[in-house]
Amino acid sequence: MDLSNWVSEKTGRGPLVDGWRNTTKPIMCSYKRVTCSFEVYGFQGRTEDFIHRNIRDILLVGHRQAVAWIDEWHGMTLEEVREYERKQQEETNSKLKNSAPPVRPSFTRSISVTDESSLKKMGVKTVDIPSSPSCPSSLKNPLRLNSTPE
Repeated sequence: MDLSNWVSEKTGRGPLVDGWRNTTKPIMCSYKRVTCSFEVYGFQGRTEDFIHRNIRDILLVGHRQAVAWIDEWHGMTLEEVREYERKQQEETNSKLKNSAPPVRPSFTRSISVTDESSLKKMGVKTVDIPSSPSCPSSLKNPLRLNSTPE
């Protein structure tokens, strides 16, 4: 949503060009408290930063939409806002119910393979890789495979 081209018909606000925060009065500031915990050594900091960045982006989109849609809700009473929210929620829920669910396999599994005998126990056919200079040794070492049964 590009608010640099937007103008509200009801309030006359907009467009929001560079420096609008320094010249616009009043300004609303919104704080959201987000807590996440991912306690896995080595991944905690990166994962928590990723979550916070994405939640920030989601909230920014929501606030931009609220500004862009100001003509729809400006001047409403609190009761009218609550009714408007309820109708929007119903519309969203009906859209979600009517949309086709994503096609997913019945189940997936991740297997760690350590040797040929483990593969055979699981019913996986193996292929003998002949020794040759053109065959990299990495093909003969244990591998981590993801499989989806048919």
